[in-house]
Amino acid sequence: VGARRYVETLEDVMVETCAGFGIDATGRVPGMTGTWVGDKKIGAVGVQIAGGVTTHGLAFNVRPDLEYFKHIVPCGLRGKRPTSLAKEMERKRLLCLKPNTEEAVAGITAGRAEVEAKLVTAFMQRFGYDDVSMHRE
Repeated sequence: VGARRYVETLEDVMVETCAGFGIDATGRVPGMTGTWVGDKKIGAVGVQIAGGVTTHGLAFNVRPDLEYFKHIVPCGLRGKRPTSLAKEMERKRLLCLKPNTEEAVAGITAGRAEVEAKLVTAFMQRFGYDDVSMHRE
């Protein structure tokens, strides 16, 4: 797998994770890495390849305080705003309010463990792993 394909596959992992929560996201935006919900960035990819070995990471915005992003230019992309899974799910919840009430459609929430499980499952499927171990320090 080449470097570009590797980055795109990490983007796909985040796209699939978003889809698992009913959020329509995309990767492979020309000139910009990461995962996007409309014109808002929900996930970033960082990859180092040296001697045929990858050190990688992805940042998937689950529930960060987006106020901090007002003081920086995220990923050097002027005019682009970040978003989060929580923010997009809240937007979706508001769109799914039952007519003439403030009662939301049930089931539009996500806990950290559920997000991690969907992310790891998507990673395993995309990269062809049968099992992975998660270690917390």
